[in-house]
Amino acid sequence: RRSRDLAMNDGLKGVLCMVFGTFLLTTHDAISKWMTASFTVGEVMIYRSLVPALLLLALLWRSGGVQAIIPRSPKGNLTRAVLAAATSYLIVAAYAAIPLADALAIVFASPIFVAALAVPLLGERVGWRRWLAILAGFVGVLIMVEPTGDLVRIGALFAVAAALMSALRDVVTRRLGSGDTPTNIMFYTTLMTGAAGLASLPFGTSGVPTLQQFLIMSTAGLLATSAHWLMVKALQLAEASLVVPLRYLAIVYGAVYGFLVFSEVPGGAQALGALVVVASGVMIVRRRAG
Repeated sequence: RRSRDLAMNDGLKGVLCMVFGTFLLTTHDAISKWMTASFTVGEVMIYRSLVPALLLLALLWRSGGVQAIIPRSPKGNLTRAVLAAATSYLIVAAYAAIPLADALAIVFASPIFVAALAVPLLGERVGWRRWLAILAGFVGVLIMVEPTGDLVRIGALFAVAAALMSALRDVVTRRLGSGDTPTNIMFYTTLMTGAAGLASLPFGTSGVPTLQQFLIMSTAGLLATSAHWLMVKALQLAEASLVVPLRYLAIVYGAVYGFLVFSEVPGGAQALGALVVVASGVMIVRRRAG
């Protein structure tokens, strides 16, 4: 009975970590979208990466000095960091172009892409029920993208590309195994995100931010770092089938932020597509857990 009570306690802690982590990450997303009204996507990536990168470097140095900073798998870490930077750029570009909740709903098609890519890239077996869920998820994405002839919302395409890059990043992360610590992986990911932002500066800048703007973007970066830590902790405390579906709360949080901050109201097609994507993602997670 004691072990059962401990398991239930850990499950509750895991749920709370995922709920709060998802809220922090969506708050970061809302700040990023808000800052794209004053700065380019690349500049937002730079300024939100500086403080988290320094913090992660300090944590690595304190935990083991130079040895903790050097990655065990340099090639795998670099590949993941590049994919994560591409994901970050595309997500912020999508936020700048379409409503926050719409972008989040499409980006959360990532588990669907992961399930589809697991067959050719990881050699995993996928049953017919999961294939049906994958197909339903793609239908949900198409509903949200709203293709009409040759006209497709460019922001929705950014979000679809972000979902694909995110899926590839997760596949690479799975291949990395446990050789590198989460802090080490997050450090190089944050560093690459800032570097990608720097590389975009020749294509356009908006000027130097004020101290207040810099602090806001730095706060967004710290929120994202804290959110990812909480999500990792949630998966350590509770079963994936219990906590992973809670990540879809981001769509709800995004709709609230979109309405209160940006006066955005999701259309009927976006709401329907989001429901299909969420149902598909939950089914995929539960089939994997079973």
